[in-house]
Amino acid sequence: MIAPMQILDLLVVLTLFPILRGLRILRLFKLLRGIKLFKYSNPILEIIRTFKDNALLYVLITFTLAIIVSVLGTAFYLIEVKHNPGVKTIGDGIWWAVVTITTVGYGDITPVVQPLGRMLGVVLMLLGMFTLALFAGIVSSTFLRVLFKLRKDQFRMSNYTNHIVIC
Repeated sequence: MIAPMQILDLLVVLTLFPILRGLRILRLFKLLRGIKLFKYSNPILEIIRTFKDNALLYVLITFTLAIIVSVLGTAFYLIEVKHNPGVKTIGDGIWWAVVTITTVGYGDITPVVQPLGRMLGVVLMLLGMFTLALFAGIVSSTFLRVLFKLRKDQFRMSNYTNHIVIC
């Protein structure tokens, strides 16, 4: 009963008494038990390291999205500003581009200049699908690399602990 975690368990049980309810904050320290799980490899640090290793890809795809939204939002503003009462500033055009590229489509701003505005919307939707699919592919490949490395470490460690990790 002298181990730190056992003393913590005792203190947490004591918080059931009304006079000691102020000790309930100690329950948060029970989360420290999870540290033992990361004794040999820390998956959170692996994910952070992988994001750092692929930072150029993430910056590139974010920059590409920003350029697409900025250019096509400004083009939408220039096309619609005289005909559409919902478009008053460039910000409205960029808002429309963000809503369209993310496929949310609130409907608060829609193209009024029919052929040209709709064509711009179609181009933005297709570019958005392509760019977001590319972003999803980059993120998934990043996470798969981390997962495969963690599984490899677990399998390697299974030789030392007399058990096999089945994936």
